[in-house]
Amino acid sequence: MRTSVLSTTWRPLHAALALSLLVVPTPARGQTAMEQAAAETLFREARDLLQQGNITEACPKFAESNRLEPKLGTLLNLASCHEQQGKVASAWTEFNQAAAIAAAANQEGRAEFARTRASDLEGKLTRVVFQAATGPAEGLSIQLGTQRLGAAALGSKIPIDPGVYPIEVMATGKQRWSTQIDVPTEPTLIEVSIPPLADEAMSEKGTETSGGLSSLFTPAGRRTLSLVVAGVGLVGVGAGAYLGIRTFVQKGVIEDHCQGLFCDQEGLEASRDARTSATLSTITFLAGGALLAGGAVLYLTAPPPSTSSPPKARTSTARKPTLWLSPDATPWGAALRLGGAW
Repeated sequence: MRTSVLSTTWRPLHAALALSLLVVPTPARGQTAMEQAAAETLFREARDLLQQGNITEACPKFAESNRLEPKLGTLLNLASCHEQQGKVASAWTEFNQAAAIAAAANQEGRAEFARTRASDLEGKLTRVVFQAATGPAEGLSIQLGTQRLGAAALGSKIPIDPGVYPIEVMATGKQRWSTQIDVPTEPTLIEVSIPPLADEAMSEKGTETSGGLSSLFTPAGRRTLSLVVAGVGLVGVGAGAYLGIRTFVQKGVIEDHCQGLFCDQEGLEASRDARTSATLSTITFLAGGALLAGGAVLYLTAPPPSTSSPPKARTSTARKPTLWLSPDATPWGAALRLGGAW
């Protein structure tokens, strides 16, 4: 049998009525023996903690006891505990639940007691109301702390306990909107205005235009890309030159180990190595030159950065001198071709 520990702030009539009513046990509904034992232990511990004034630890024990083995007496004690803790919205909700349970069980005395307590708390409630500027969007939901509300909650004044609550609003095909409210202990009405939610497609478009590949087509991006391309081209030219020199070195080995069309083993290997080096040198040299030219074109054709001063005029259109180097090799020798234009 469980007895109720009630707030000392209750009026004498209510306290006497509660003490006479809450001693009536409520039958368990399908709980196991272990759950019943745990619920009874938690209830007794919560009662002792409440008598000691330790409300912070008492309320969770009442709540867990009621979860394991729901009983009207435990629910009323939990409501009383929450009221003393300052969680008026929770207490108001629990007293209303207790009134409905008692009425369904034909316990009119308990039902009247719970209704009276809920009515006394009505004027102490803090409420929050959500308003959408453009009405409820499709699939609208509101995450209020750990609770999720649907679109039907818009415009309703919802009781809420004191504390800080993060708020996140979601809708189908829309960007999420979030904010935070700090609920005071004094009764008040908190209004939360939800702005029009932006489309997700607009968000993705803005993300694409603000970065990624599209940034390469800005003047600064093109200049950066041109320097990268030119750098890779320079590496290619350097590799081609190295392979060309290596081909030229192999020519001496071929001359020492080949007589006419006949070569010994080392001469044959040097000949094969020279052909490979010559081929790779040509490829890397040409690719590097193409990348260098491409980088130059990108850089020279990039729009100038916007400045307050007019662009400088070109002072000369004279053709600049160029120089090129191309290695070549055959089974009988190697060559390094040099040319240019002035």
